[in-house]
Amino acid sequence: MGLKQAVWWAWLCQDVWAAFREKRRPFTFWRPLKTLDDMGPSELAARSVYFFAQVVAFCSHEENEAGRNDPHARIAAADALREMLENWRRHLTAEFQPLPFPSSPDDIFKPIWINPPAFAVAFQIYYCSHILLLMNVPVLGGLEQYTQQRKRLMECVKKVCGIGMTLSDYPSSVLCSQCLFIAGIPLENSRERKCVLDLLEACHNRSGWPVKPLGEELKLRWEASDA
Repeated sequence: MGLKQAVWWAWLCQDVWAAFREKRRPFTFWRPLKTLDDMGPSELAARSVYFFAQVVAFCSHEENEAGRNDPHARIAAADALREMLENWRRHLTAEFQPLPFPSSPDDIFKPIWINPPAFAVAFQIYYCSHILLLMNVPVLGGLEQYTQQRKRLMECVKKVCGIGMTLSDYPSSVLCSQCLFIAGIPLENSRERKCVLDLLEACHNRSGWPVKPLGEELKLRWEASDA
């Protein structure tokens, strides 16, 4: 990846995070020309951010309002995004496979080690894309469908947090903390919440980003949801 490309991807990462927080569409109108079949491992990892941007757009106020009167169309749009994500996953190479990592019965989340860290974060972004889809798609099937979606949601949360438990490098800390924040939103268990706060604090200690720790904002979200 050249310098110009690297700068553009860094900008996209910042814009997508801002769009998520502001519940707007990302500003980028770029459409990739290179197919997944023609990509190497590093390019596949970077493409996860572009797919995440499509999911953030789906979760925006604009698209939520546009789909309010047609939940079936919104469900179809979510299904198309899921297929896009799964197509990405089907193209992943052996470098993305988890490696053996020691675990303990006391672990809140099962550690998942993927090396290099950039590939690990790509998987976090993939699971966060699924988390946001599950949190924003209409549920029309009653309690049974809600229960199934909640189960799938927590499976994705555990993957994000499990990967976060094995990341300790500086370059991955900002994206990892963003993913942990998203994964932490639907948590209800106090021990799991504390673990996520500890992981966020570790990311903040490594990167110094953001100035106001994300853990503080996450606690406010939990207080609002528990009220």
